[in-house]
Amino acid sequence: MIKQREYRLVAKSYATALFNAANLVFITFANYYQNLDGQVFIIFVMVTAAAEVAVGLALIVDIFRSKKTISIDEMHSLKG
Repeated sequence: MIKQREYRLVAKSYATALFNAANLVFITFANYYQNLDGQVFIIFVMVTAAAEVAVGLALIVDIFRSKKTISIDEMHSLKG
């Protein structure tokens, strides 16, 4: 069970690294061609990523307030 969570975390880390690499490519080409479209797109991507982190943190805080723990092993009420 622990291995599955670790693999999911690693997969998410790889996806984040992939998006950051794509962001660098957009910025590089936007700078090379003197076009702001790539930079504007990156701002939207960064805002979306920041909103995703904010929602995740809000969920963790809410779960901690209601259950007094954030241990995944003790969270049986989250099963669907």
